[in-house]
Amino acid sequence: METWIHGAEEIRPWCELLGEIVGYSFDELDWAAVVAGMANADRHKDRWFKYSIVGPTDAIGLRMAYDIWENNVSVFWDAPPHLHRLIAQATSTVQRFKLVRR
Repeated sequence: METWIHGAEEIRPWCELLGEIVGYSFDELDWAAVVAGMANADRHKDRWFKYSIVGPTDAIGLRMAYDIWENNVSVFWDAPPHLHRLIAQATSTVQRFKLVRR
């Protein structure tokens, strides 16, 4: 599925929510990998960063790149059908609200 996230600051909470969906604790090492991978990601140059969030039984495959024309991050996700509703809800939450870590 293709969607978008407002910006780099919203990618982390989105990834953490996706981790919860599959039973994976998205941590500092994961975030460092995403930051490094996104450094050269550019939708308009067709340079995408791929990352997987893998839990005990399910995985969510991600492909992300900055879209400077839209001032957001374009994302594609691939997951088992039974997770689609949960991923859509997590995505909608991150698109609608600015999440702040406590």
